Amino acid sequence: MDERLSHEMPRVSGTMMAFVLGTALGAGVALLLAPASGTDTRRRLRETSRRWGSHIRDGVEHAREGFGGLKEDTRNAVNAGREAFAHDRAARKAPVGQEYP
Repeated sequence: MDERLSHEMPRVSGTMMAFVLGTALGAGVALLLAPASGTDTRRRLRETSRRWGSHIRDGVEHAREGFGGLKEDTRNAVNAGREAFAHDRAARKAPVGQEYP
């Protein structure tokens, strides 16, 4: 995985979370301050929270899939590093003049 991307991932996640929370807070305040009856406002809040709940669940699932791929990439990189280290170590222990496969 591109090292630059792995360093930017937490910053992008934090920015996205701040955007979602700010949007939710702003919409909630707008609904509460809108000139509508209490019944209408509660109904709109209920509908909006259901819709956003669905979007948030989808976003969380998407993030889990992305982090699952990141986890697999990290595991593969660590295993490749271990194999390279073991191969290099074995090559250094080989007698002088004898090649290690």
